[in-house]
Amino acid sequence: MITTLLLTFNVTFKVSCSDPQNMLMLPQTVLSLAVVSVKVINNTFRMDQVFVQKLMKADEDQVYHLIHYILSYADAHIDKQECQDDVRELLHETLIFIGYYCLQNEEGQAMLQRGNNCILQKLCNLPFIYFMDKRNREILYPTLIIASY
Repeated sequence: MITTLLLTFNVTFKVSCSDPQNMLMLPQTVLSLAVVSVKVINNTFRMDQVFVQKLMKADEDQVYHLIHYILSYADAHIDKQECQDDVRELLHETLIFIGYYCLQNEEGQAMLQRGNNCILQKLCNLPFIYFMDKRNREILYPTLIIASY
């Protein structure tokens, strides 16, 4: 449901979009719903990681597009004051989701390397604060290690 909502709301979205600044600003309710949805998936991962990974394997393309969209959206809107906290929370939950999705999952790790502007590249191009601030490092670094180990 969240994939359909996010990917169809923004008609200018393309995975290969060269200018993410053209992305529309999502309404507060959609952002809140996205955050809660990713949190639910992360909590489900905590209960039975292997089961959730098997469920998502069938929809790997949708997972790829969803992660790519959220990272592109966060990159475009993380510095905008009106929704900065919600975008940051969505990004943090997505980073945790990526870590769970790739944990001991070679297909998931390979998915992060798909395409011209791959997800792994987007993770490495996050704002510098994610590499300097302790709280942000504690979210990003485990995901980067899991994605590349």
